[in-house]
Amino acid sequence: MNAGSDGIEVEYSEVADEQLTELEATSPDLYNDVLTVCEAIFADTTYAQSMSAAVQTDSGIVFRLAVPGRHPYKVFWTSTGPRIEAVFPYPCNRACSGQAADRSNGRGALVELEEPAAVATDPERTPIA
Repeated sequence: MNAGSDGIEVEYSEVADEQLTELEATSPDLYNDVLTVCEAIFADTTYAQSMSAAVQTDSGIVFRLAVPGRHPYKVFWTSTGPRIEAVFPYPCNRACSGQAADRSNGRGALVELEEPAAVATDPERTPIA
């Protein structure tokens, strides 16, 4: 856990930290936009939750918040902490279920996402509206 620029405690999974490091090196503008979303999550978790999609996973609820103006980039986060779990493009349009599902590595980090069609047919993965 680290302190953000405004003193708010922030936490990133190892996966998210690696993804952000890569974004910082390859796309500084996108990196800054993603950090803005992360800072908003840490600053007002309740508001961020109201703006996020939610998915029930084996490890609990994971929220997905779009990076404005950066479709299809999303920030995946959990309310415990809160903690940023992953950041990556997750394309989804009206043709898909609009929900993501994860394969958790047991530490809360998202390590693989399934195709939306697989999610829709798997009764173990129940999206939360």
